[in-house]
Amino acid sequence: MIHIKKSRPPKGFAAYCRQPDARYSELSHKAKKSLKQGLLRDQGYLCAYCMGRIDAGEMKVEHIDSQAIHPELELDYDNLLGCCYGGERDEPDPFRGRRSLHCDSSKAARRLTCSPLDPACIASLSYGSEGCSIHSSNPEWDEELDRILNLNTSKLRHNRQEALYTLLDELQQLLPPHSSRHRQHSVLTKLLERVKARDRYGELIPYCGILIYWLERMLRELEGEHTAG
Repeated sequence: MIHIKKSRPPKGFAAYCRQPDARYSELSHKAKKSLKQGLLRDQGYLCAYCMGRIDAGEMKVEHIDSQAIHPELELDYDNLLGCCYGGERDEPDPFRGRRSLHCDSSKAARRLTCSPLDPACIASLSYGSEGCSIHSSNPEWDEELDRILNLNTSKLRHNRQEALYTLLDELQQLLPPHSSRHRQHSVLTKLLERVKARDRYGELIPYCGILIYWLERMLRELEGEHTAG
């Protein structure tokens, strides 16, 4: 996950919400399209939880606080996120005989205290280098990531690993053996800026959370070596 900064509610969705007796279940096609576009823009066209690519035709709208428990928040834009289908459309696992659900599909109506809207939650996150599992230094949040959102399925770890290996391959080409500390710092900084940036369509790189984490860690270690030296 990365920190999601919510913008103002998109105009079409906001206009619907101002109608008397507006309900999420009765959201018009036009208003829902407006809502989805707003969420996609806010999130760089990535699932709020796993960071896989989503688009208007392949996404779900997630209520952070569920509609069943908090009906008063069902149209609150700050309570809404764009998510992937979370494995609902995958083939069942041949060994377990069922799908391995994740993100909103795994969360269902359960409540999270770790949210991509909370900078403190994002700051607590780390990723393993080999298994590419995601963890939080906060035990409660770590449990939510693993048990409620199920973000450490083999599929998601594989996807994060592929993204990380692509980055490491590029680094290997850009930084031959014995590259100077200045060269390393320059390359890492430019890569980090690129990974954090959106392209001309407003899209972020899928699974960029793990890439940002490792680039920032490499820069800290490099700067630590410089200070120690």
